[in-house]
Amino acid sequence: MKKAVPIRLCCVILVAWLASGCGLALFEPTPEPLVPTRTPAAGEAVAQSSTATAPAPTTAPAATPTPDAIPLLTAGEAAVLERIGIAGSLDHVEPAARLGLRAGQFTFWRVSPELPDAPGTAIWQTVRLGQIEEWAQWPAVQDEMARTLRDHPGGFWLIGNEPDVIWQDNATAEEYAAAYHDIYEFIKSRDPTAQVGAGGVSLPTPLRLAYLDNVLAAYRDRYGVALPADLWAVHLFVLREEAGSWGIDIPPGMDATSGALHEIADHGDLALMQGYVVAFRDWLAANGYSDKPLAVTEFGILLPEDYGFPPEFVQSYLVEAYEYFRTASGPTGLAADGGRLVQYAFWFSLYDDGEYPTGNLYDAERDALTPLGEVYRAYVDGLTP
Repeated sequence: MKKAVPIRLCCVILVAWLASGCGLALFEPTPEPLVPTRTPAAGEAVAQSSTATAPAPTTAPAATPTPDAIPLLTAGEAAVLERIGIAGSLDHVEPAARLGLRAGQFTFWRVSPELPDAPGTAIWQTVRLGQIEEWAQWPAVQDEMARTLRDHPGGFWLIGNEPDVIWQDNATAEEYAAAYHDIYEFIKSRDPTAQVGAGGVSLPTPLRLAYLDNVLAAYRDRYGVALPADLWAVHLFVLREEAGSWGIDIPPGMDATSGALHEIADHGDLALMQGYVVAFRDWLAANGYSDKPLAVTEFGILLPEDYGFPPEFVQSYLVEAYEYFRTASGPTGLAADGGRLVQYAFWFSLYDDGEYPTGNLYDAERDALTPLGEVYRAYVDGLTP
């Protein structure tokens, strides 16, 4: 999702009536975002999913004192945490780690050869393609890429961040295929051990899988071979696909005006999210990529509390989603990983100071973990030996 300034992937906030029990209850609206929104007509109820009721509250553990140094991980801890990732800004990795926030993977939506001191955490680089002026884009980042590949060989590289979203990397299938080829060749020519990830679409709906079909076809037509990838990435935010509405709009270059017309409550529906994991794994298998790892490089709750996502809901969603990603398996899962569907999962986010703070694990203003961050810390601590 992250990070366009001032525009970011927009799960947007609607000014509306929420359906509740036997009547309608008015809630205070969150300020309008800087993305296209469809505000329901007066009196129109926002549809609620039957699976989106808030779970029982989870009590956050007491905060722990900040240590002077980031503790090293044991071999057992590193093995468990390898699947657990967080997305955010590099600036917040070290202070959050000193507060006990541990993760095996971290991604941050750009390229940087200067990495934080985070023992046991693999930092994933992202080469951006899109229109966000505040972020360096391909091919302007070639010098930074060359330095990073030299100084940090064998690292993970994602090509594009939501190329299917018009206010993110905003690439047609043909544009993505061409950029992917050039970036992949640039990376592999300098570090053959680098792990390069393709995809990064905002949600693997049928419409966006068709977009990826077009990417594969464009790559083969142009270069005469299948698109090479060491792994595939996807985001899992359940959002609406409708031109000019809230959500993720329509992929660039596609003629559709609507796709999956999700409602606000669907955003927190774990069963829907899990169904999209299976759908993407099925797509990988159908296209010859069943032997590739899958990284969910962003997931979480973006919409605010006053749209039906109170803290206790988000806390339970975090734990249940991570557990699913750690353990779920199926016939199209990665055979080398015991049939598991997902190999890496990244919560959004470590700290977002803009429109989407619902999932923040760390509070940079207070230099403290949020209540959600304390739940995350307790969950991860409970996994490690």
